[in-house]
Amino acid sequence: MAKVHSIFISLCISLLFQACANDNNGTGGKAGQYASPLDSLNQLVESSRGSTGSLLARAKYLVGETKFDEALADVFLILQKDSNHLEAHSTLAEIYLETYQSQMALRTLDRITKVYPDSVAPILQLAEYQLILKQYEQSKQSVAKVLELDPQNADALFLLGLNYKEQGDRERAVGALQSAVEIDPELTDAWLLLGNFMEDINPDLASQYYDNAVRVNPQNISALHSRAFFLQNQNRFEEAIGLYDQIKEIDPSYADAYLNTGILHILQNDYQKAIDQMMKLVEIDSTNALAYFYLGRCYELNQDEVKAIDAYKDALRWSPNMQRAREAIHNLEYR
Repeated sequence: MAKVHSIFISLCISLLFQACANDNNGTGGKAGQYASPLDSLNQLVESSRGSTGSLLARAKYLVGETKFDEALADVFLILQKDSNHLEAHSTLAEIYLETYQSQMALRTLDRITKVYPDSVAPILQLAEYQLILKQYEQSKQSVAKVLELDPQNADALFLLGLNYKEQGDRERAVGALQSAVEIDPELTDAWLLLGNFMEDINPDLASQYYDNAVRVNPQNISALHSRAFFLQNQNRFEEAIGLYDQIKEIDPSYADAYLNTGILHILQNDYQKAIDQMMKLVEIDSTNALAYFYLGRCYELNQDEVKAIDAYKDALRWSPNMQRAREAIHNLEYR
């Protein structure tokens, strides 16, 4: 049943984009107008006479748009037709969690896992929510149920590793995460956690883990940033700068890439390049106190005390409690 609904949702999404494209080409209305995704989903619900599949597709879209009340209305319509609809319960639990009704989310998933005791997806979702709510032992019990049904479930092993991590059991966390990536090498987040665990213990192994994260997902900014920051801490500055440059190509508004590149240029005594990076950061985020602080540091190192004081004052304007900016101003004014 769940598979049929998933296929229907995929069909809905396909038709949704087709409808948008047709309207954008002028075939669905006045020139220059096009149907919004929600308009297209509304049409699908109407044309299918409120089928559960179309309602579920619209509910999921509405959840993505954080329109939870409207999504909830669709979910309840589905449950009126089929009180044991698996994906409707999954979406209902998601709505409850997103609207700070965590106990309702857990009860919803607990109920549907009893209706479908051999279905992995709702038990995994329950394990994830229990982890989020810091119910670590309950989450591990849910993971164990998944692994009884599917011993090679990489997502379950990943969740198990996260539970151990939160409980401070590094050895077991590493073991679970390593098992997860052995089954599914595409688990970027697992590689990143393994890299983080190994930084202090075995930097060479940590480097391999970060490399794997970037290899399996070369456009993933979190993977690139984690790898770059690791290289930065290993004093491999040029390699780190290269990765930050990649991040800026993917997302030119990613502030930390400019900040960290600028800091690395300061460490290399290339103050003009550092200034260039901080100025670009200010263009992206004019309230970034750290950008102004490091601008002040660059100007100070360049013996331009007037610009340095102005930059430090800008840092304090956006972060009044930044003690190091206040101390820098004091040191410059009372030399």
